[in-house]
Amino acid sequence: MEPCIAVIRITESIDAGWVTSQLSNTEHQQCAQLPESKKNDFIAGRIALKRALTRYTSTDIREASIQNTQAGWPIVTGYEHLHCSISHSHGYGIGIVAPFRVGVDLEQPKSRSPALFSILADADERALIKTSPAADLDTITALWVMKEAILKGLGVGLSMSPRRVRMTRVEPSGAFTFSVQDVSPIPWYVWLTKVNNLLIAVAYEQFLQKQPVIHWHHAPRLPVARARQNIAAT
Repeated sequence: MEPCIAVIRITESIDAGWVTSQLSNTEHQQCAQLPESKKNDFIAGRIALKRALTRYTSTDIREASIQNTQAGWPIVTGYEHLHCSISHSHGYGIGIVAPFRVGVDLEQPKSRSPALFSILADADERALIKTSPAADLDTITALWVMKEAILKGLGVGLSMSPRRVRMTRVEPSGAFTFSVQDVSPIPWYVWLTKVNNLLIAVAYEQFLQKQPVIHWHHAPRLPVARARQNIAAT
């Protein structure tokens, strides 16, 4: 079965009652302990993964609880046999579910030091991406999200240097192939997409011939008057 991917955006105008209905008691407790600046991202990531899992299983699992293993992988209670990944930024959340190892990352392009390019990639990688379909994008952010998606899929995160994840070629299909030094004996394949000023990287431990389908979910919004009252009260 192909992976399922879902994206959602959480803003101050979203119906709080609907958000409450999407999180488990444990997730409510976890969210309450976060700084206000991080709550929307946490909520978006959890709901996005649940929407992806709902599509994958054809079962509404909104009350299931998402936890993280010691290695950092998100797992959903009752669905531990499936591989999952979450990313969130600026109120956007993305979640993916698959029968094999996967990773996702999303970022908004922003000004970064050119020195980061050399930290992320060697000369061959930098030359390759500049002649790839990503050449017209923010190449530093593009490399960052692709490598971080793989590191998430491996369950190591940034505890491993991104330089150990090397871009080796661009497939005719548009996917990017990466090798992982001393960790994964098989290559990883990454699809890169730009949507709504977001760069989204989806990393697979298996090669898929086509661009992954990303399902956008729209959370219920408050009536305009109530939304303005809530914003004014914060």
